[in-house]
Amino acid sequence: MSSTKQNSAVEAVVNDVLADLYAKSGCDKVGLARESFAAILCEVGAKHATAATSGSEIRTFLLTLRVDELALARACAEEQRDEFMLIVAPLVLPEFWRRFLTEILIWGLLAMSSDLLIGYTGLVSFGHSAFFGLGMYGAAAALAIAEAAIQARRCASLATSWSLV
Repeated sequence: MSSTKQNSAVEAVVNDVLADLYAKSGCDKVGLARESFAAILCEVGAKHATAATSGSEIRTFLLTLRVDELALARACAEEQRDEFMLIVAPLVLPEFWRRFLTEILIWGLLAMSSDLLIGYTGLVSFGHSAFFGLGMYGAAAALAIAEAAIQARRCASLATSWSLV
């Protein structure tokens, strides 16, 4: 099969499954037009297809693609809009990646605030660390006292239970 016949076979399969894949991908959420999505599918299908690839194999390949991630990646790469990615990412990312990126942003905020306080203003303050340390020391002391009281109650209850026997 020549390259033009191969491309026409891929285009025929893409036109056949385009409606289902477009709905499955959520392209309307990320602002990717149907024609652009069809061109992306044709490009991916042409890379996969060889001269010996049948139409049913191309169809199976296209139906097994993770088109939601493909559409999001292409929409962001097409426009190279970072702010668009930040807006859309929480809507389409799985729970793990959403939490992971949130954690990265929190630590980035901490780093920027430390840079602002220490780097630009030169204000080095360990006051909050002192309060944190005192709180931890107090919690450890209270836990030690509570643990001693719990152990004393256990010993007393064991002693009274043995004396009753």
